[in-house]
Amino acid sequence: LDCLKLAQTNDYGKSLHAARTINDKIDLKQFRRPLSMDKILIKIDDTDDDKIEHFESLHDLMVHLLRCTIEQTNDYQSECANYLTRQTLVLFEHNNPLQDFSFYHEYNIVDNNYRRRQKSLDNNYYQLKRYKNLYFQTLLQNIISHENLATCLINNGLLIVLLKFLQAFPDKDNIRWISTIISALSMYKSTHTHFYHTGWIGILAEWLRSSDWHLKLEAGKTLYNMSIATTTTKKTNEGLLHPSIYLLWPLHEYESLRLDYDVVFIHGLKGGVLRTWRQSDQVKDTVSDYTELWPRSWLAQDFHNFRILAIHYDSYLSSWNINCSSDEFTIKDRSIKLIKELRDAGVGSRPIIWITHSMGGLFVKHMLTHCHSNISDDHPFIRQTKGIVFYSVPHRGSEMAVWSQNIQRIIYPSNHVLELQK
Repeated sequence: LDCLKLAQTNDYGKSLHAARTINDKIDLKQFRRPLSMDKILIKIDDTDDDKIEHFESLHDLMVHLLRCTIEQTNDYQSECANYLTRQTLVLFEHNNPLQDFSFYHEYNIVDNNYRRRQKSLDNNYYQLKRYKNLYFQTLLQNIISHENLATCLINNGLLIVLLKFLQAFPDKDNIRWISTIISALSMYKSTHTHFYHTGWIGILAEWLRSSDWHLKLEAGKTLYNMSIATTTTKKTNEGLLHPSIYLLWPLHEYESLRLDYDVVFIHGLKGGVLRTWRQSDQVKDTVSDYTELWPRSWLAQDFHNFRILAIHYDSYLSSWNINCSSDEFTIKDRSIKLIKELRDAGVGSRPIIWITHSMGGLFVKHMLTHCHSNISDDHPFIRQTKGIVFYSVPHRGSEMAVWSQNIQRIIYPSNHVLELQK
């Protein structure tokens, strides 16, 4: 009863502070509960007058979200987002994957006589999983394309779709996708109050206390962005973390913590924040304190005054795996984009130490040379860089990226690989 009263009286600021506190004993019931409804009623923002639209099913609302992004001007939607949206809309208008997906979740086979049926279900499940991943990827591409698209999605029920999907299909893969979409939304200040009113702060607080590092990092980024936004009266998104930037330390709120350095980790080709910076898999079963993220587990213990960030970017060995041409960036182009994203996150306002692996080291070199040659030799990155650590960085190219012309025709190497050739 006390927790219910707290949930009703806690305002946005108090809820946010409680979610970010280091105290793991905080009762999650004190947060506003997520919306729960059998029927979906959405108040649609319209230029003439507000209207209430009724949706019979989650599938109908999911299709509506795709249509609302298509109706937006192409000035907002990237080429990749537009391509994925149209492809996904056609698929979901003619199919209802959720109906079959729900059946699979409820179907539990224990009798060996049903092995053949189980194999058929498994094949269908993987197909349905591809549909679901395509839908989530489409939402994500629209969100990162432009704030107007993110606003359109929220105003048309995105947070309700994610909540109902979370409640209906709470498996690990779905929860991770949803956490990534929520953290991408958080880079826009205009979205933050929606998280509070729809009950997402309590979910984020739970994820922040999870043993799953993916959920912990996405929730930590979202709550950090919401917290930073409360400290400034600016309407811009300055100071917020972009989807490519993850905060490893401090994830929680500390009253007297002073941050003197920024340590920035950048992974290499086919790497990732939770792939490159983990402890060796070979010792996973032999040590009691195995860590999936050693910069957070080890470095933060010794250097509390360091803000530790990690960059994530998608990279590909083969162009066959790339859905959108815009995903096939050059190192130079991606480096220039990273400069803005890191500056928005406040990197450059204090001394910087870069820790890089493989292609990540080339990004840092391109960023620093671009800042020096094209912006200013007194750029904050130039002035504040105090050290760079290179792990296996191919400064002169890599022999692994050199193939014969016949092999190249088969593999169709991506730009990322071609740029690493000697």
